[in-house]
Amino acid sequence: VNHQHGSTGLCGLAWGAGPMFPKEWDGVMFLGNVVTNRINCDRIEWHGSTPVGKEMPDFLSTDDGWFRPVDLKYGPDGALYVADFYNKIVGHYEVDLKHPGRDKDRGRIWRIVWTGENRTEKAFEPDPNQMTTIKAMRKLAGESKLTEEQRLTIIATLTDQGRTRRAAIDAITAQPHADFVKALLIIIPDIPIDDNHMRHAARIALRNGLQKEGAVASLNGFKRPGEVATLLDVADGVPTAELCELLMEYHSLKLLEPNETRKLARFVGLAGGGLHLAPLVSLLEESPLRIERMTEQCACAVEYLQGRRVSQQREVASNNNTALLTFLKSAFGMRDGELHRQALMVLMAWATTESKEAAAFTKQLVPQLRNLLEKRTPDDLGTKAADALYLVSIEDGKKFAPGWLTDGTANQAVKERVFGQLLVKPSVSDCGLAAQAMKSANYTFALTLATGLAGDKFGADLLFLAVKKGEAPARLLQEKAVVDRLRATRVKDLDARIADLTKGIPVPEKRIDDLIKKRGEGFKSFKPDLEKGKAIFAKNCAICHQVNNEGAKVGPQLDGVGIRGIERLLEDTLDPSRNVDAAFKSTTLQLLDGRNPTGLVREEGAVYVLVDALGKEERIPTKDVDKVVKSNLSSMPANVDAIIPEAEYYDLLAFLLSQRPKSE
Repeated sequence: VNHQHGSTGLCGLAWGAGPMFPKEWDGVMFLGNVVTNRINCDRIEWHGSTPVGKEMPDFLSTDDGWFRPVDLKYGPDGALYVADFYNKIVGHYEVDLKHPGRDKDRGRIWRIVWTGENRTEKAFEPDPNQMTTIKAMRKLAGESKLTEEQRLTIIATLTDQGRTRRAAIDAITAQPHADFVKALLIIIPDIPIDDNHMRHAARIALRNGLQKEGAVASLNGFKRPGEVATLLDVADGVPTAELCELLMEYHSLKLLEPNETRKLARFVGLAGGGLHLAPLVSLLEESPLRIERMTEQCACAVEYLQGRRVSQQREVASNNNTALLTFLKSAFGMRDGELHRQALMVLMAWATTESKEAAAFTKQLVPQLRNLLEKRTPDDLGTKAADALYLVSIEDGKKFAPGWLTDGTANQAVKERVFGQLLVKPSVSDCGLAAQAMKSANYTFALTLATGLAGDKFGADLLFLAVKKGEAPARLLQEKAVVDRLRATRVKDLDARIADLTKGIPVPEKRIDDLIKKRGEGFKSFKPDLEKGKAIFAKNCAICHQVNNEGAKVGPQLDGVGIRGIERLLEDTLDPSRNVDAAFKSTTLQLLDGRNPTGLVREEGAVYVLVDALGKEERIPTKDVDKVVKSNLSSMPANVDAIIPEAEYYDLLAFLLSQRPKSE
């Protein structure tokens, strides 16, 4: 389907129709829509074995906002039964789970019947010959083990079309064997493009077959370009040195299209083996004649380095380091922003390989990184360059920060990132530099500095001193993010010190309430621009949130968020910790080295994975963690009003409000 019926809250599917419904409802899928209080419907059309939903007018609509059709079933009498959750609260994100408005006791059941003349003919009469073959394939799929004759029967059925071929593919998926691999490679390129379900099922069957002993060896001499492309398409699921060697042979025979080189680079990074450096080296040795070609080479290098396992990343050969260094110097020397972005991704992937040789080589690129920063590059490119500089050489990164201390022309976003990185593992002098920067910083920059200083005991003392001397606004000590970090740093007499320095300042709750009220009134008379709002979302929010498949999924996905209404969106954006979902509360890790990083945290075995407010991920071994401190704060920045100018905020708000069910 290519439509959503106005929401993502679709459930309770009922397909087809019994003898009680008239013939025109044959092949129709009914869908309960709990968000828009409707029963939608799609007509199902078959493209081979792929069912395609065509949107039809709503089957049922109502102005009863409590109608929540969560399940639909045909009863033995042929009527359509609807289980109605019957609740004024539709989802988990609106209000607290203990809210008294959640009705957990009552619901309704509706029975929908056709009152016209009953039909007499049977619905959905299948082709009996087709059904016989399908049943035979399903029986073979359930066997404990297939004989060679049974496998040949399945292979013969692959020459059929439609649902019988699909049944044969499903049998192969259930009974993978090397004997099926060649047959699948032959039929997959010929599967109609609109039968995407069959194509996907066949790719899974091929992947499963390639994992069996002797499957790759059986392909020696099998060198038709279409089949080779299909093999590469599923190769990531079979990351073996044997398949890597075979695909490299196909690459040397020029059986792959030029645009498939990037996919091959990623695969050999996954597969490892003695040949895993070859594609990258060959790419880097090619003479770049055009910027587009150079950009593609960069992309290949990114795919290659990111595709390698952590254990393999330590095996980077010194001859490849030399090639990569030459390559990146050329890339940074060209005047192309997109090329620079790709090169920075390659550099950052390379710099994290934990290889001593890589560390020595990457340090030679410090001048290029400093040059990118000094050129006042765009926000996203500048912040990436700042991250890369600190990743490549913390020492050189720290040398760069003082020059931006009094530079009023410096890009604000990059300046914040430079000092934010400075305070990740601050020394005494780093904290002193940040405290000095407080004197001329605007509030947004000051909050970045205060949050960083609060994570270090010496830095926290400097922050209190700056506030006391009037060199930093006392309101910083009311910011939830700052207070939370100070508490995690275990500052002595914290509450008393904050109370003393914030005496006479309005409590944060009143300030936020006043701000929400003021922005709500301001929005009423503002004429927003949705396109500008979309661009502001991409710049400030997409690093953590996704709308219409654009953006990241660090925080909640925001399709349909406009249904929350203006009041709730004002609260969610200006006071994000007011209604925060438990899944998105921030956590502080108190590390043995004295650092206190904060963000969204999940455990993966013996490692904590922490994602900060900028969407940056850090992996921290559990053995390096002294204490885990849970917070009631959202991981979203609490100073949106300072980060986004008022007029831009209204454009953003309008864009979020526009994300509503289509029916509205």
